[in-house]
Amino acid sequence: MALISIFGKEDISYIEELKQCYHTLEKGYNSLAINIPGTLFYTAMKARRKLGQIVARILSSRRQRKAEASDLLGSFMQADNLTNDQITDNIIGVLFAARDTTASVLTWIIKFLGENPAILEAVTVKYHSYLLSSSQAILDNSSIEVYVRFCIYRKNIRKSSRTERCAIRGGP
Repeated sequence: MALISIFGKEDISYIEELKQCYHTLEKGYNSLAINIPGTLFYTAMKARRKLGQIVARILSSRRQRKAEASDLLGSFMQADNLTNDQITDNIIGVLFAARDTTASVLTWIIKFLGENPAILEAVTVKYHSYLLSSSQAILDNSSIEVYVRFCIYRKNIRKSSRTERCAIRGGP
């Protein structure tokens, strides 16, 4: 999802290659910085260079087409003071932030809601009132699906924090 937000749907042909390079880079990101062939760090640095080459190809292609894009890469390209290397660095930073930050925030939210049943209940009430405030939301199948998922997530949060009754044991 982050890749489409950054590069848009025009450059979708590069998505798989970008994903592969990013995952390789991520694996070696926190490894011991020994730049010898065969190490995670060495492989990550090769992936980083390849990522830079892919972004450079996309930039070149867009500049040749004089394409106006409303995605993040297009915004970086409109900035007069950014070089291709700076744009690439920014793109990689956003990729790391999109993946790590989102996962961390969701983990902390679930933990927080599990430890604070009163707040979980307030969120549930707010969500119920949101659904009931719009008759269209109730009739819309996707909203009903979202509501059902929310109920399942709520139950899982309670189970993970040991506040939901377990069907097998019958206790908290």
